[in-house]
Amino acid sequence: MMDAFIVYPNAYTSLGHGEHLWKNLLQGSCGLSSANTVYHELFPDNTSKIGALKDLANNDSRLLQILQLIENFLIPDEAEICQLILGASSLGDLEGEFAGDPYGCITHYLQKNKPSIAKNFSGVISSACSSGTDVLSLAAIMVHQHKYDAIGVLAVDCLDQGKLLQHVTLGTQGQDRARPFDVNRSGTSFGEGGGFAMVVNSNGLKKLGADHVFKIHGFGMSCDAQHITAPDETGEIPALAISRALTASGLSANDIGYINAHASGTPINDQVESIALHKAFGKTLDSIAVNGTKGAIGHLLGATGLVEAILACWSLSHQNAPGTVGLENKDESLNLPVTIGGLTKKILKPIGLSTTFGFGGVNSAIVIESLY
Repeated sequence: MMDAFIVYPNAYTSLGHGEHLWKNLLQGSCGLSSANTVYHELFPDNTSKIGALKDLANNDSRLLQILQLIENFLIPDEAEICQLILGASSLGDLEGEFAGDPYGCITHYLQKNKPSIAKNFSGVISSACSSGTDVLSLAAIMVHQHKYDAIGVLAVDCLDQGKLLQHVTLGTQGQDRARPFDVNRSGTSFGEGGGFAMVVNSNGLKKLGADHVFKIHGFGMSCDAQHITAPDETGEIPALAISRALTASGLSANDIGYINAHASGTPINDQVESIALHKAFGKTLDSIAVNGTKGAIGHLLGATGLVEAILACWSLSHQNAPGTVGLENKDESLNLPVTIGGLTKKILKPIGLSTTFGFGGVNSAIVIESLY
């Protein structure tokens, strides 16, 4: 049994942060905006939806601006007890002083604005879309082994015009908007934002007065590495990450009450994820609440894993899964018990799974329980 807990989880997205973000998700709100309203010069006719944060300046580092929001709204005073800070990002900014160097950018920001924790910042995991899940899992290992009692995990990424251009060219950015598990899905909606949480063991937990505590039971990883963007079409390798997470947790499929799916909205990813979930859960899947959040806030690149794990914590705490914004007409061939946007579904068991399937075939899954 892992001695690892999540406390003070919070996220900043195009739908806001904290309680405001949670209420927006429950109401089925959408924080996406048209690409041409954010990057008019490069995409004057592109009305596909992206999860860009509002009021960011395009002539300055978007990553630095998002880090400012994370400092202002997400990092609690209790983070001062963290003996280590770990980051997660994909590429960060693609231009400017910190182009392709999220570690350098985060280090620069913390040293200048948050020196009390900058001294403990030690590195960035960059495993594409799985980065945020992987940093959470790494922190769980380290506190479980009592190398540290408290670790802060910070995932952040930005959607500059170069990244958006790449995804439009690759065809991974949807022509309209992310419609996870919808019969008319055509691609995802990329976005930006970040999350912060503290991962502690029982010693660290005793030092804190956290109102809500979430136990990390275990996690699993796999890598099919068959294509730079497409997943393993058999679903075998993504299913392996889920099965490994359950095995590491000492739990069975029957113990899971909720799944925050990767749910990117690309035709192949949603199909493969459906196959993987059926392989891992079998008929038990029918009784589990399943949702995805990319239709509401976008695909937050290297930050998506941590942000979605945080949203999973909130859903488990409230025993309520928000509907999948963008899902209007279910693709019945996927046979998933997923709730359409604007509705909610009661979570009957306090243990959930969050999955991320990244570019390059990195698949990660983590099992979390809401304790109180």
